[in-house]
Amino acid sequence: ATAKSSIKSAVESCHTGDTVFLSSGLYNEYVSIVDGVNILGGYNADTGARDIETFETILDGTGLGKYLIVKYDSPCENPTLIEGLTLQNAEHSGGGVFNDGGVIKDCIIELCSSTSSGGAIRNSGGIVENCIMRGNQGKYGTIRNENGGIVRNCIIHNNSATVSGWPNSGGI
Repeated sequence: ATAKSSIKSAVESCHTGDTVFLSSGLYNEYVSIVDGVNILGGYNADTGARDIETFETILDGTGLGKYLIVKYDSPCENPTLIEGLTLQNAEHSGGGVFNDGGVIKDCIIELCSSTSSGGAIRNSGGIVENCIMRGNQGKYGTIRNENGGIVRNCIIHNNSATVSGWPNSGGI
């Protein structure tokens, strides 16, 4: 009854402490994170049941030329969770996510590329947890991790760096 026409419009109408619930489907859009607003995918639009595998929520970056999820104007000061999304086909200067202090959890990030960062994620002081990152490529391979960022319990598979030599690798 209160559904928005896009993820972006839903997030932009929220305030610290709010949560955006995303139903399964394919969304061709990018989202700017609002500090303290959670974005959770994997919901059935009819019943409200949540299962991130059965009700897959996909953000597809085909033709967008930017990060799919971004927070970089200032670090998150309030708990901000992005959970249960599949991010794919992000391209250009940014990969799938620019995470500046938030938590990216239980997501799949695949087939993304970046010319100046991590193909999947640029993690600046945030947490990346329980994610699968596969088939991404970037200057820093899969994840560019900086400013005390934490990466834990993730699967990093079949990614590559576009620049050879240290510190660039297919991983982190």
